[in-house]
Amino acid sequence: MLQEDLMRWMTLVTLCLLGALGCASTVEDAASGTTSGSGGAATGATGTGGCNTMLDDAPSIFPSCPGGGTCPDCGQMTGMGGPILEGEYFMTHMTVWDSGCGAVAAVVSQPTLEIQGGTIQLVSTGPTDFEGTTATVHATLMYTEMGTELDVTQPCPAGSPPSTIAYTSVGNTLILASLPGVLGTPTFTHQ
Repeated sequence: MLQEDLMRWMTLVTLCLLGALGCASTVEDAASGTTSGSGGAATGATGTGGCNTMLDDAPSIFPSCPGGGTCPDCGQMTGMGGPILEGEYFMTHMTVWDSGCGAVAAVVSQPTLEIQGGTIQLVSTGPTDFEGTTATVHATLMYTEMGTELDVTQPCPAGSPPSTIAYTSVGNTLILASLPGVLGTPTFTHQ
């Protein structure tokens, strides 16, 4: 039960932080790492954020909404660890376990990761909350592998507290219990 509560807390913190980040509406705000829109489907924004210069060119996917607050039979929710391949990853699946998932089920999401030397560069266009807000988020994350978890700090955009994220990496697949800038449990495939 404690792990379930921790996952809900991490999701809530991520959503709160993303809600604050999802308000950018000027060039100055975009330079801090985000640009935003409202409602409808997220568009594949191009350009740069203040955290990295990655283009948002990943294939679009839609969230999976199985219902319920937790995954009843997912070993990856607790993490199994594994070696993380360096290089580019596209998100190929996203499961949102929260009851509000229906509000984002038709909103495209298209995160890309670039992993190199303990650094994750992220660009993600997609839903940031259950109100229909979409944003393109650019972020830089630093991580250390700690068994079945990643010890993560986010130097850009600044202000996010350090976190611990359960993960599973098998072959070309990387599953994260959560990720700042992405709703739900994302699955990424190495390109």
